[in-house]
Amino acid sequence: MRRIPAGLQGRFDRLIIVEITKKIITKRLSKARELMAAEDLDAYLLIGRANKYYYSGFDHGVADDHTTSFVLLTKHESYFGLNKMDQTAADEHCKCCRVITTEGRSDGIGTLLGKIAKRTGIPKQIGYEQYALKYNDFLGIEDHLPATKLIISEIADRQRTIKSDDEIASIEAAMDIADQVLDSVSAQISEQLTEKEIAWMLESKARELGADSLSFPAIVATGRNSAKPHHVPTDKAIESGDFVMIDFGVSYEGYCSDTTRTYIMGGASARHKKIYSAVLDALNESKEKARAGMGAGELDEIARKVIEKHGFSDEFSHSLGHGLGLDIHELPWVAPKEMATLKEGMVFTIEPGVYVEGLGGVRIEDSVVLEKNGARSLTKLNRELICL
Repeated sequence: MRRIPAGLQGRFDRLIIVEITKKIITKRLSKARELMAAEDLDAYLLIGRANKYYYSGFDHGVADDHTTSFVLLTKHESYFGLNKMDQTAADEHCKCCRVITTEGRSDGIGTLLGKIAKRTGIPKQIGYEQYALKYNDFLGIEDHLPATKLIISEIADRQRTIKSDDEIASIEAAMDIADQVLDSVSAQISEQLTEKEIAWMLESKARELGADSLSFPAIVATGRNSAKPHHVPTDKAIESGDFVMIDFGVSYEGYCSDTTRTYIMGGASARHKKIYSAVLDALNESKEKARAGMGAGELDEIARKVIEKHGFSDEFSHSLGHGLGLDIHELPWVAPKEMATLKEGMVFTIEPGVYVEGLGGVRIEDSVVLEKNGARSLTKLNRELICL
């Protein structure tokens, strides 16, 4: 094999990555167009940050929150529309999309879709994401394409539920970072540290270990605060006998991790152990019984029955889990009465919890990938009760 000069190795590696990414995105686009045809859509409009990245390979970054941008898939072409100031970055990173830009601040999605329609023909039906399209953009599209019907479509969200090997590897890498962070920070926790201080320790360590960002603001809840599933860290200091619940994740290569562990400061009482055992048993049994082909609601019910047997049926106040990928919360929803079928290649959390008002709560969460023979945990942390 011909040797590559040292000075060109980095560029050569980047070119390989670009070509691999193009192949991945081309495959995604091909599948999306099959689904579009099944729904009789002439085009599909994507505005959510994760979906734009999924079909273009371009992360608009912070600018995504301040400017209007979109990906439009037609039957034969793909377009990335955005503000002209971001054209250089888009030209460099968009792998399979033509870049089209606004000419002025008054230009919106409707204006750019009108320009595209002049090239490709007026679409009869455009699918769009229900929760991403702003009302003024909806009206702008109607103004510029009055003959076009806008139809809500979940093509992208459904397609993203089945993860490729590359996506699973990225999620697993993000999980590895989160595991290392929790191992390191939990070993440093002591009385008098506050929830806010621990949250900062988590974020600092995550950055040190190479995370791109946190996948969501860390939840650190101690003592009675741990009875609140989505507690926001405060200046409360840890005391002996407190539950210390940490729900934490990082973003790496665009993909999210999510894990929760609950510790005890000092010695664990019989009550502490009883609550912890209920949650751990629910986690282990639902993870053991997870199979492709079962209903998401069925898996939720398995965990709920275990917790009920332990006497805490009224203290499990949320669903068992949620999908995980480019977004921290995505399909599938593992929730009561959820009819969606769990399939091989799905990545989701299993996170039962018991929350006792006045005392505190326990949540133990693993992220898993559903494989041929069941659920494989991407979380490697110890699940047994740890006294700090």
